[in-house]
Amino acid sequence: MQADWGGQNAGFQTSTYGPLYPIQAGALATAVEEPAPETPPHVNALLQNRPNPFNPETVIPYSIAIRGRVEIRVFDIMGRNVRTLVDRVETAGLHVVRWNGKTDGGVRAGSGVYFYRITYPSGESSAKKLMILR
Repeated sequence: MQADWGGQNAGFQTSTYGPLYPIQAGALATAVEEPAPETPPHVNALLQNRPNPFNPETVIPYSIAIRGRVEIRVFDIMGRNVRTLVDRVETAGLHVVRWNGKTDGGVRAGSGVYFYRITYPSGESSAKKLMILR
């Protein structure tokens, strides 16, 4: 759509609104390139599982800052390892792991409170609590 705002029938009064600029001719307008946004740096973060409490499955989202070996393990309230969910090299960024509520031996874990802990490539770790309702 083009309009000649400075034309006689346009009704635009330059004496009221000031001078007109050449940009009004749409064919003469050029695009302004925006610089590409930088990729935001990733951070080490362990997020809360969802749903929580869960039955039969839950999702655990996490983020790592740098590429490297990541471990995510589930423990019972006595501190015993119930399940190893992740033990591999991961790229930096956001990731998700699912847990179906089974132990490393393939047995369904009982109802109760469990903890999941992540160890980041940097050696830091963090943990959260989850609950299974059977």
